[in-house]
Amino acid sequence: MASKGQPPSVWQPELNRTWDSNCNGAVTSIALSSKGKIAVSTRSSMYLFDPPPSLTLKNEIAAGAADITATAFSSKGTDVVSGGADGFVRWWQAETGQDVCATQFPRTESDGELAVQEVACSKGGFVAAVSGRSLCVFGMGGEHLHTLSVEGNHTQLSQVNWLSETAVSACAGPEVTVWSISQEQYQETGTFAANPTANITYLAASPNGRYLAGACDNGMVQVWDTQPPSSGQQQTMDPMLKISEGIEGNVVRLSWDSTSKLLAAAVHNDVLVWDISAVTDGKVESFVCMGYEQGARVTCLAFQPGGSLLASAADNGQCLVHDVNSFGSNGVVNGLINYVASGQVSNADSGDAVKAMAWHPSGILLLGTEAGTVVAFQVVKVPQQRNPANHVAAPAQQQLAQAQPNKFVKNHDTRRQANGPGVVEPGRGAYSRRQQAG
Repeated sequence: MASKGQPPSVWQPELNRTWDSNCNGAVTSIALSSKGKIAVSTRSSMYLFDPPPSLTLKNEIAAGAADITATAFSSKGTDVVSGGADGFVRWWQAETGQDVCATQFPRTESDGELAVQEVACSKGGFVAAVSGRSLCVFGMGGEHLHTLSVEGNHTQLSQVNWLSETAVSACAGPEVTVWSISQEQYQETGTFAANPTANITYLAASPNGRYLAGACDNGMVQVWDTQPPSSGQQQTMDPMLKISEGIEGNVVRLSWDSTSKLLAAAVHNDVLVWDISAVTDGKVESFVCMGYEQGARVTCLAFQPGGSLLASAADNGQCLVHDVNSFGSNGVVNGLINYVASGQVSNADSGDAVKAMAWHPSGILLLGTEAGTVVAFQVVKVPQQRNPANHVAAPAQQQLAQAQPNKFVKNHDTRRQANGPGVVEPGRGAYSRRQQAG
């Protein structure tokens, strides 16, 4: 309770490091099951942990002669599916770590790659695996159901996403193809293309399965609406939104919030956020989540499922949490959002690069590093006045914005202006980057 004569406390999140574990190599992925179990993968091993609060190491599965290249939990959470450098897809019991079955990826003459690059499991019980120019769909017990491919001279398929229980998508060069899957057959239902043409390097599907966001190698993020048009209208291949302003470098990660309205991107030491639901008359609300040290590069980001927090981490081991509820507050200056909590993955502050991130349904944040450390942060609430180091008042934000005129410029309109429907025009809008004169 606040002291007499003082205003009530304002609560904010704080990151408390509650657990850590060491693996035998760089962490490549963190997968979560519907039952709360955790699978942490390196190239040579997979570690299965019980759900919080115990986080007990249940099993360690050695890869053997072939590296582990991909990991995902089955829809029911009873099995872990892994892809290998030897071209095999394997099923393991999540509780015991025992192998269930293994299936060699069906190959064609055009497939130049042996390794299974990605695996993804749908809520309908299907497993999609990508290797070379093919995408294979497996059913219960590892039964091979279908082999999907795309036409063209693209080197390989990548970025597989399940949009629903029976709809899967994958990238090939500048295009995204969507298929409808059943036990007996499959059907291509749509193709979406980057415009202007550019290879798609990262693809993220919105939780509602409607939108696909692609990071392109031309420094642009494009968003497609996969929902079939109303009767009498033809579905377009072109994106509904193209964003280039403010993106200075390669986008290495994309993440959607649970409402499918906010899209976040990791670009160098910035986290950019766009309100896709606010695309009106070619305008989209934009924000920059700041706070990383100079020279750091953001490597991971993820929205809290069902919550308001956006976590990100960098190659220096730094982890920041931003609260999307603050995006519309009066303290926001020039679209700049300060973090509300921070943490470090290494007790020795050695700067371990974060390579994997996942929000557990219990609310803890899991991070995996290049050094093989897995860390759990618990998000707790503390009175704001007890944590002044992690809070920057509006006057301080104003001073920061004024001290950095070469980075961001405020426009009278609080949204970016667009050159045509959904196209962001450089140099206009909520903020823009520019070179300092002289």
